[in-house]
Amino acid sequence: MKLALLYREWHMLKWFILIGSMMIILLYGFSMDSLLSFDGRELLTFGLIMPPLIVLFSLNLEANQLAVFLHHPQSAHTLYIVKITFATFIVMLFMYFIIFIDLLKSVLTEESLHLISLNYMYLSMYAFCYLSISLFITTIIILLWTLHQVWRTYIGKFSLIIIVLILIGSSNLFTAFQNTSLYNTMIKWGAIKIPLSNPLSAEDFFNKIFYIGEWLLYGGIAIIFYMISVYLFERKVEAS
Repeated sequence: MKLALLYREWHMLKWFILIGSMMIILLYGFSMDSLLSFDGRELLTFGLIMPPLIVLFSLNLEANQLAVFLHHPQSAHTLYIVKITFATFIVMLFMYFIIFIDLLKSVLTEESLHLISLNYMYLSMYAFCYLSISLFITTIIILLWTLHQVWRTYIGKFSLIIIVLILIGSSNLFTAFQNTSLYNTMIKWGAIKIPLSNPLSAEDFFNKIFYIGEWLLYGGIAIIFYMISVYLFERKVEAS
């Protein structure tokens, strides 16, 4: 992976990222009252949608000069992984900025160092979970974008309709699958209970049980989606 490609991503997306970040900040406000009532966990939820949006915006910019993108000297794997890496890096910066503000609030309200450290671990675990989910969504976005670029060659804008129908149909099928005993058997093994709760909140999110099977299932699906995307992109390059 070359730093030049990461810089290229920044050059393409800097205004999108800066304007989006400013909108989030303006939405929340700058006053001392808003700082003292700051809920880092609430703003961390933006981490769920930011990586997919950043990658999708970047891919759509590439689509404006698709011929150049298709004949890029780097492989499809490199081009895609750079976009995922860049989006992940930007979102991690955003998340830890939010965590820093939340910890600053704890300092201003004179919380003990022990409570501040527990709050840091609590918010970091939230950030990790949100980022993991967002990366799974990102692989779906990449696959759908790649399918659209392949199919639009043959059926034009009708490919968007097919993409939407596939998304709705597959979502319904997967939801039905989640309600089966087979799904529960596949995911509910390797239980891990994280004995960590938020000392500054009554909620106990991390008293829930996490399953290794669930992480492996969704991680495996994400890898398959990514590999299909790379394969289809390279076939389109060869066809062009």
